[in-house]
Amino acid sequence: DGCLFCQGDQPLLTRESAAAMLLCGRNDGNSAYRLAWNGTGASPVLFPSQMYPDLMNLPDGKGGGWLLKKYPDRVKCVEAADPSELADIDTPEDLEKLRKIQKRREEK
Repeated sequence: DGCLFCQGDQPLLTRESAAAMLLCGRNDGNSAYRLAWNGTGASPVLFPSQMYPDLMNLPDGKGGGWLLKKYPDRVKCVEAADPSELADIDTPEDLEKLRKIQKRREEK
């Protein structure tokens, strides 16, 4: 019914947020859903099966973000429980920030 695009470098994404996105998609098969913080959409993204033909025929060099811009009226956001769920780890500095976040969580 849909395809959830998750980046492998967002280790703090929670099962609950992914499940919320899937539930939204199950109840609304016309819209794409983005995980968001304060209304700003990010990754991951759940694309409905109705968008598969467009995904299969993206212009050269374009990704799913291009499709989201093409159909802005069909894009909805699901708020993350914490902004750290949207953090991606691309550099050693990002990894250090992640370790600090994890340490704070363990101290709570």
